[in-house]
Amino acid sequence: MRSAWIGSLLGLLAWPCAAHEGYHLRSHRCLLKPDGLHYAIQYLLPAGDEARLSRRRLDANADGHLDSGERDAGLDAIQRELLSGLRVELDGVELKPRVLRRESTGLEGPAERSDFISASVQLVFDLDGGRAGQVRRLVLRDQPVPAAAHIPVWIQAGKGVEIVEITATRVRSPRSARARPAMWAGVLHAGARIELRYRSQAP
Repeated sequence: MRSAWIGSLLGLLAWPCAAHEGYHLRSHRCLLKPDGLHYAIQYLLPAGDEARLSRRRLDANADGHLDSGERDAGLDAIQRELLSGLRVELDGVELKPRVLRRESTGLEGPAERSDFISASVQLVFDLDGGRAGQVRRLVLRDQPVPAAAHIPVWIQAGKGVEIVEITATRVRSPRSARARPAMWAGVLHAGARIELRYRSQAP
């Protein structure tokens, strides 16, 4: 099952994003399955002075080298920032995420480096299956940090799920604000809200 999820996510990662021009610090990719919303967040801090300053701040013992403990502290800080404004509700009940996997590049080694820093966090919001054919309401909200950030988001329906409708506010999308796609893309702005009405199909 994990390999199927990873394969679907890789396909989602390869999806063209020509509608989202410009640089973005974060991007979100979601795969909706009958038992969970699988949520991958990608983070990138470009090469330059800010990357160097971030490494200096992580160098807790000031020895000029970031070890595995300092790497983990940096990844903890990135994860807190990425999740700080994210809220997911199912039929009005807020869901808590489980972290499945996380990884980073550029958070170990010399603290004076100025090359890029990247991280990814893979989550799952567990969903009770409900009855086959029952229409459920899933709401995603995000308050980006910083508030001026624009975040590309991709949403895909996995096997056994039909998206009945997507309604988005504070989201720029190449599709209409109300759509019924198997795959959907947009760019989140501060206060973004995406509502999905979906149903699980009978096996």
